Order: sequence, then structure tokens, then C-alpha cells
Amino acid sequence: LDRVTEMTDEVKRLVKAFEKELAIVRGRVDGLEARVGELEASQFSTTTKLKARASWFLGAVRAKGDAGRVKDEYNKNYGATVFSYDLALGLKTSFTGKDLLFSRMRAGNSENAFGGRGFNLTGLDYPSNTGGDVKIDRLYYRFPLGSNFTIVAGPRMRNTENMGYKPSAYAKGGHPQLDFFSGRLGVPMVWSKTTGGGFGAVYKSTAAKGDPYWTVAANYVAGGAAEGDPSKGGFMTDNSASSVLAQVGWGGAEYGVAFAYRYGQCGTGLRRGTNFLATSEYNTECYYDVWNWDDEPNYQGDFIGERTGRSTNNFAISGYWVPETSGWIPSISVSYAESHINGKGFYKGSPLSSSSWFVGLKWDDVFEIGNDIGFAFGQPNRATNLHGDYQPYDGNYLLELYASFQVTDNIMVTPSVFWLSRPLGQDTHNFTN
Repeated sequence: LDRVTEMTDEVKRLVKAFEKELAIVRGRVDGLEARVGELEASQFSTTTKLKARASWFLGAVRAKGDAGRVKDEYNKNYGATVFSYDLALGLKTSFTGKDLLFSRMRAGNSENAFGGRGFNLTGLDYPSNTGGDVKIDRLYYRFPLGSNFTIVAGPRMRNTENMGYKPSAYAKGGHPQLDFFSGRLGVPMVWSKTTGGGFGAVYKSTAAKGDPYWTVAANYVAGGAAEGDPSKGGFMTDNSASSVLAQVGWGGAEYGVAFAYRYGQCGTGLRRGTNFLATSEYNTECYYDVWNWDDEPNYQGDFIGERTGRSTNNFAISGYWVPETSGWIPSISVSYAESHINGKGFYKGSPLSSSSWFVGLKWDDVFEIGNDIGFAFGQPNRATNLHGDYQPYDGNYLLELYASFQVTDNIMVTPSVFWLSRPLGQDTHNFTN
């Protein structure tokens, strides 16, 4: 067409024959130009994308058994049917196309069992509790260093979100419910979800798409990084409530395995486990009280805070297998972890070590694409060794069953049920039985 003067009679006939089609194409191009111009004039940003998730939680938790007053008190405070929400607004900004400045605003009102109140094991993966206020819960920058390394740093980053590899098929896709199975992969003292100021690096080996690859990741995150008092927190201090998490993983779409280690500083707190661990001040205190007697006849004195020197060494191994095609055979995910506490200031019967494990089965694309069914069981974090050679009776079990239905491209509904055998652990009434 550019060489109109050289048109042959045959080309002229072709132009005439497709005159109607060319007019349609011209009209469509004009329409697209108008729409692109409108989008450019009203777009949010040329460098930032907004990704939002709104989660609604409708349900109830009920305590049963012979726990007596504890059971009645729990049902009184947390036994009602609740309807709560969580709203997450993530902003992804890229300046080069390969880097990422991530910030996220969060609001929620799950001051209930689904938020982990009463028994922390009932906490679901998504709920948050900000009292309805909008808060910044993520702010970090990630950029590539060469072709295989990624560096991350920020004042509000989470250790488990910067590992480069998630060794679980159960926690991918669908909508697993309990935080122990989903967000923490059944190894809560290793995949601790520590959030705060930190930095880290991820190495990923070069591999063809779909082939297995190696990942090595490590990061340091201090939960108390924003605290100015070094006796209460700070960045890289003795009281930073920090975690050093490292993981080596290998695998791909069909199978994988990973070994992870986390060093937990004093103040890192309990991760999903029995209430016995929580009330035993398991690795939560950087100081303990020492009674300082004076010379008064009544022997009254003062408590003097002394450093506990506490820390934990936590180890986990996780793996998964996914069938080549979706069907009646589910994917299988397994994890096992052990935790050991060091330091001083323990009371007799205080936990010195704990462990957890889980097995997760997930059926993908049941009847229709996007419909998943999951079933998981295991033992959440429970004490396995007590100070003073006391016998631990902290064992418990946890089950969940869920089905996710992709109602539309943007809406998923997930009915589910879960059961906890002894959420109080050793604090259960008549615990030796």
C-alpha cells in the first residue's frame, strides 16, 4: 500500500475486495487509540501496581471435654459465631522491571478465635487484628544482584516471605485454613513469620523452565528493630527479638525437599503450639526475676532483673510430591521440626525442647479448575523435654478439612472444619490420661 503508484491491477483488485475488512480494522484501531489515551490519563501509576485481597471469616469454635472451668471460660469469651474481615492492599513498585519496592496496608478485626485468641492454635492463616485501623505491615525493597542472586532489605519485612522456595504443595493454591498448616508449613518454630527490620539474600540456580533447581536463602529480621531502648529492643542488639533463618532447598513443580535452620533470640516468642508452652514463658523473656533479700526482719526485698541469655536452635526438614496430572491421587506434603532452648532462669517443669510435624494431602482442580480439597493432620509444637527431669504430657493432635470453590475469577469460597485434641497441652485437666 505504501507503493501506491506501483500498484498492479491485481493489487488494486485485492484492495477493493478487502475494502470492508480494512475499514473495520481502521475503526478498531481508532477505538483502541481512544481507550489507550483514556487509560493513560487516568492510570494509577506507570511504575506501581495495586494488588488487593479482602477476606471474610464466618464461623465459630467450641471447646468440649472435661476441662471444667477453663472450657467454660473459653466458650464464654470466644464461643460465639463471628463474622470478621481482613483487608490487605499491596503496592508493587518497580523502577527497572526486575526490582521490587513492596508496601502493604492492612486492616482487620479478628479479635477472636480465628485470630488465635484463647487457644493460639485456632488462628487461621489470613486474619489480622488492627482494631479496624489501617496499618503498614510490609515495607521492603528487593533487587537482583547478577543473574542468580536477589538481595532484600527493609524496615518491615518477614523472614518466611524471602526464602525463594516454599517446600510445600499443601500451602500453594486453594485456601488452607489453619496457620499451623499453611503459613507455617507445620514447623512454626522455624517458619516463624518474624516481621520487622532486616535484610537477606536468596540464591537460585539456573535451570530450564519446569526443571528442578537449587535455592539457598538466609535473612536476619529483628522484631524490635524500631525500639530505641536497647534493653527492650533495637536493631542487632541483645534484645532485638531477632531471628536468623537459613534454608537450602532443591526441587521443582513435581517434587522438592528443603532443610531449614532458625536461630531465635530471646523475645522471639512462641509460635503456634500448646498453651502450656505459651504460659511457660517459652523463650519469651530476656530477663528473669531474682529475689534480693534485705536486712529487714520481715525479709521483704526487691526483684532484680537478670539476663536469661535465652535463645533457641530450631531445625526443620520439609518435602512434597505432586502427581503429573490432577486426579484422584493427591499431592503429599510433610514436615518435621525440633526446637531446643538454651539459657538460664527456668522454673522446674519449664520446657527445654519441643517438636512438631504434619502431613498434608491436597486434590487440585476437583471437577473444575480452581476447585481444591485439602486434608491435613499432625502434632503442633509441644514440649518434649522439661527442666528438672519432669515427664512431659504435652502431646496433642490437629486436623483440618477444607474445600475451595472458585466461584468467579476473583471470588473464592472455602467451607472448612478443624479439630484440636488438646490445645492446652500439659495444662489439660487430668493431663496424665
